[in-house]
Amino acid sequence: FVNLSDHLRRTGARRGTKDRQDRKCVTMGDVSFAAELAAERVVAFPTETVYGLGANCCSDKAVSSVFKLKGRPSDNPLIVHVATIAAVTSLSGSEPPPQAIKLMDAFWPGPLAIILPLTPDSPISKLVTAGLTTAAFRMPKHPAALNLLQSAASLGVQGVAAPSANKSGRPSPTSAAHVAQDFQNENVPIMQTDIPCECGLESTVLDLSRQPPCILRHGAVTASAIKQQTGIEVLSFHQACAEAGGGGEPSSSSSAAAAAVPKAPGMKYRHYAPKATLILCEGGGGEEATEGGGKAGPGNESGGGKAGEGRGGGIPWDAAAADAGARALLFDSSPARSSASASTFPPQHILSLGASVKEASQRVFALLRACDDADATTIYVDISPVLAAGEEGYALLDRLRKAAAG
Repeated sequence: FVNLSDHLRRTGARRGTKDRQDRKCVTMGDVSFAAELAAERVVAFPTETVYGLGANCCSDKAVSSVFKLKGRPSDNPLIVHVATIAAVTSLSGSEPPPQAIKLMDAFWPGPLAIILPLTPDSPISKLVTAGLTTAAFRMPKHPAALNLLQSAASLGVQGVAAPSANKSGRPSPTSAAHVAQDFQNENVPIMQTDIPCECGLESTVLDLSRQPPCILRHGAVTASAIKQQTGIEVLSFHQACAEAGGGGEPSSSSSAAAAAVPKAPGMKYRHYAPKATLILCEGGGGEEATEGGGKAGPGNESGGGKAGEGRGGGIPWDAAAADAGARALLFDSSPARSSASASTFPPQHILSLGASVKEASQRVFALLRACDDADATTIYVDISPVLAAGEEGYALLDRLRKAAAG
């Protein structure tokens, strides 16, 4: 791993002005970060979704460092980030199919990862793909990420494999400070920028290795947007499972094999979870929350909730007020705010998700981390506005449900 002191001497980099007291946050030029990648080392960099922990996708040594740093299971594949479509051809071993080109033209650079088949002579490390014959590719639009990828390509790094730059299972990082918090005992160079992670949630992952194409992870790019801009009809993961008769992953491989090795990140393991217990609630509040929930959403398109994902009913304010470690995440216009005002729940323990699903998506991981920093024991989230948003809320609802299940 990078020794920070040696790195500063070698590159002449200076500490970041925003995090001067955090020795893990450094400011360097794109070329310096690219040189780290070319030297088979790991760097953290911002994208428009979340911060990524990047390594040369063709280097077993570099990629294994990512898994080790995160504590990530080896059967959880990574997304390969590229600066050009030509890099996809070089890394996958073949020209992208017409559907992929149409999607790339419409949504790249941007928060859409596309799963494509690999030829046997693909140079991508088998660690990246978890041994599968497919890989997910994305071209990020954050200027710092694109500049890094372009600089790295000039040094022979065709693509950068990068999961979110956090310890596995933790809320994803949307700032350099979040990355430093998770990797405070490791010398990982962290790129700083004044340009925020615009989306705040991980990218949409679309599987083009099957037909019809299938969304395996919801993100900012929705099925409706794909249909509107490209004419391509896509299914959600659970719609595809239903078509196949339920159970397992919708792919050309067997259900058992697919369930064992997911084709995309975020499908199998504990994700996004704070240390506190996260409880999802519906309604204005006041009534006792009950297990389950009957609204449609990702993983529940036909309605009918699952125990453990959250709770139907509003936030039980009286019970919450008796818990000094309780926090509530509410939308600015949520009726739950009126219920909270009428209770004895401390107003300083209410954190704002913002006025819209878009704002909430940008803030949610930072808020969950803030609750952890405050030693919260229980976090209540009013998800009524998320459910009401329909497809636009699928990505946020997916992250909250998985965090609650963690």
